[in-house]
Amino acid sequence: YKRQIHAFCARLLRERPVEAGVSLAFEEIDPDEDRRLRREAFGALVERLLVDDSGGLLAELERLGLGIRDLEPAFLAYAEYPDVTCWPSPPQEAALPDLEPTIAALESYLQHMQRLAPRIPESYGNDTIIPEYRRLPRVIGHLGDLRCSPVRLMQALARFDVRSKQVVQREWKRSGQFTQAEAKAELARWNLFRQQHVVPILTAWYEVRYRPALEVMHRAKEIYERLRLARGRLNYQDLLVKAAALLRDKPHVRRYFGARFTHLLVDELQDTDPVQAEVMLLLTSSDPRQQDWRQCRPRPGSLFVVGDPKQSIYRFRRADIVTYNEVKQIIGAAGGQVVRLQANFRTVGSVVDWVNGVFEPLF
Repeated sequence: YKRQIHAFCARLLRERPVEAGVSLAFEEIDPDEDRRLRREAFGALVERLLVDDSGGLLAELERLGLGIRDLEPAFLAYAEYPDVTCWPSPPQEAALPDLEPTIAALESYLQHMQRLAPRIPESYGNDTIIPEYRRLPRVIGHLGDLRCSPVRLMQALARFDVRSKQVVQREWKRSGQFTQAEAKAELARWNLFRQQHVVPILTAWYEVRYRPALEVMHRAKEIYERLRLARGRLNYQDLLVKAAALLRDKPHVRRYFGARFTHLLVDELQDTDPVQAEVMLLLTSSDPRQQDWRQCRPRPGSLFVVGDPKQSIYRFRRADIVTYNEVKQIIGAAGGQVVRLQANFRTVGSVVDWVNGVFEPLF
């Protein structure tokens, strides 16, 4: 399905390249070549900033403990979604709160760990608190004075920002140095420190770093788009985004294609992302001037879709069940018929009975 809709969008663009603003002889690039192009664009940004950092972006990243190259993986993912034009940002300039209470609490906690060190058992099995108590005072001590640099403090707090911990009481009791209540108390101390200090401070820190990191994403994206344009290359997402823009912004082109493609069948609707939904509803819209696809109403008989909401598993690429439900609601509001398929046509009854017999006790 995914390849088919990309090929269909490429067909629209090749017929109307001038109105779409693409090269007359554009070439489609596969994901591997596209990834190389993204890396080239990010490398070009790095070179540019190393030559001229008059805006102070590199210096700001360094102050926040971020290397420019550390952000390349984030850019490779960010570039997957060119249709997202407005990325969330803090409502105002983010700032760190007073760090002194957290530093004091951390120092007190580390001293507590050191006092317990002679009593902590050597073996710990599946207990995940004991190894942290043994390791953290030494590791954080090597970071130096935490008051000299917020980066050092955040590195220390990040040691606590890990998956949930558990206490295995028998491991603590085995040494004969701890009671069950004391073991539970150490787990409670860990969780309380994370809740009161680690989570809020690291959240504020990530908000402070978010804005300059996003600026890197934006700048690299501009270079990436210029490279594709200059070389006449379109990736798969370009095909969708530019086809949607062509249908949205050019009513005469939409009328032309609406007359050409009078009936549109879309399978696997649950795998449809918002841009794909926009293409299908603009193309079948009864009003060629309506630019909001959510306000479009399909011409009678122009759109037929098939989907199974229980198979909606591609949220990570923006094929959210919300889009499925929106399209379903739009079709219904336009007088379309919703038909529920209750029967299984894919296999025979004996196989279904066997599968049900196996899984019924498990579910």
